[in-house]
Amino acid sequence: MCPGYLALVGMFFIVGTAFAGDLRVVYSKLQIVDYHDQDDIRPPLVGALELIVGHELESAPAEGERPHRLLVRVSFSTNVDLVDLAYKRKASVAAWSFFCGTRNHNTSLGSPEVYHLGKPLYQDYPAGEPPSPRSREYYFYFNVARSASPKSIPPKSAYDLEQSPQDVCFYLTAAHSWWFDIKSNIATIPRDDLVRAFREDR
Repeated sequence: MCPGYLALVGMFFIVGTAFAGDLRVVYSKLQIVDYHDQDDIRPPLVGALELIVGHELESAPAEGERPHRLLVRVSFSTNVDLVDLAYKRKASVAAWSFFCGTRNHNTSLGSPEVYHLGKPLYQDYPAGEPPSPRSREYYFYFNVARSASPKSIPPKSAYDLEQSPQDVCFYLTAAHSWWFDIKSNIATIPRDDLVRAFREDR
């Protein structure tokens, strides 16, 4: 086998694994918001299609109006520059939320999109180079309530955090198709923070 090819593979292995176990996430705060008022979230039709195809659409359907629906906006910090991972290293960065203590982490409570300074972390920055220097404060959203969806894959059960608040856990993933695949530690959003946020929202 070509020595140059082996050297290239070795370089990617070293760079990719250098991050393994190093991605640390720290929960900061939460806020109850209305989906309708969040301009950083793509409207339902466009967002759903882009999530399916895995990239921004060059010719997107007409944007629909965002519905009124309560969301939890979760702010967090990391020890790794996620903007650099997304734009320079072409990683897909995602946040996965689930109820603490459950074994199935594949039924995320909301979209896995991560945001920075009002923009989702796409692989292509929409207006040239991302700002630098930049903070390592990010956020994502998940649903306050959800109806049961037994036929979905995997099946999703109903919940309502306003009526029955509970601890929510989340972690991050950052992956490149053949270079690296990183998973962070699991952070906890305390039940008491949800109770307090709903009380202040009234």
